[in-house]
Amino acid sequence: MCNRMYEANNYTFLAERDQHVLTYVKCSQCGSAILSLLTLNQQGLQAVGLVTDLTSDEVVHFEQSQPVSTNDVLQLHEALEKDRRIVP
Repeated sequence: MCNRMYEANNYTFLAERDQHVLTYVKCSQCGSAILSLLTLNQQGLQAVGLVTDLTSDEVVHFEQSQPVSTNDVLQLHEALEKDRRIVP
């Protein structure tokens, strides 16, 4: 974000599964962080990066949690409909 090179010692490997590696790096100057998913497949190494405001601990927490289900969404909708103090 600030055009400074990320320092190698700021990289953290968060998870590895099959041919996928999840990495996290935070800039020591501006504090921005990038979450990257590296995948090795027949075409070679592919990387997808995402700027995030999460900490590495939060990424691990959410990576290990259950996905949001349809029922979760419906329950939230019902709660919002019942209690207008939440959303006017």
